[in-house]
Amino acid sequence: MGLELKICKELATLNATAIEWQGLSSIVNSTLPDSDFRRLYNEMIAALPGCYGVVVEALAPLTAIDSYEKFETQFDTAQQEYQQTFLQYASKPRHFTESAHEHYLELSTMKDIKTSYPLLKRTFANLYEFMDKWVTNDAWIVMSGDVVFKSTNRLLLEIVTFKKQDVDEAWLIYKTAFTGIAQLASVLKLQCETFQK
Repeated sequence: MGLELKICKELATLNATAIEWQGLSSIVNSTLPDSDFRRLYNEMIAALPGCYGVVVEALAPLTAIDSYEKFETQFDTAQQEYQQTFLQYASKPRHFTESAHEHYLELSTMKDIKTSYPLLKRTFANLYEFMDKWVTNDAWIVMSGDVVFKSTNRLLLEIVTFKKQDVDEAWLIYKTAFTGIAQLASVLKLQCETFQK
């Protein structure tokens, strides 16, 4: 699998989890009245999107290079800065998942989560599965981000090698790869902004 496909696949996965997370938020907030449970639930919901924001922030200088002229003047600096910082970015998502998990543990002790109301019962079952697979035990959200960070670094190093031989070919590879990456990062950014409303 090409690096750009791997990056796009993981960005698409992050987008899908963000959509699911929004759905879980929407059902509870439109069904339950204001309460301590709902306040804590929304704190949990607000904790996780930081994972997505870190990915968007790390890719922003790279996705902003959208013309040959920018590639010629900005690529080297953007690549070097990314190489120096991507491991710092990669360490951040776990903080957000741990915060969401701590809130979830507190929620799981409250009687509200043990409801027999079918819509909420289904939502809380989905929340349990989401937390188990994507946030805590397997932490696939963290792993998806990690793949994006590390694969992007490898892709950039490939482009550096091509650029030493032929700038035009390097630009073609960059443009082809980062068109899809930029589109998916843009959607993820919109997802982050939706959480902030």
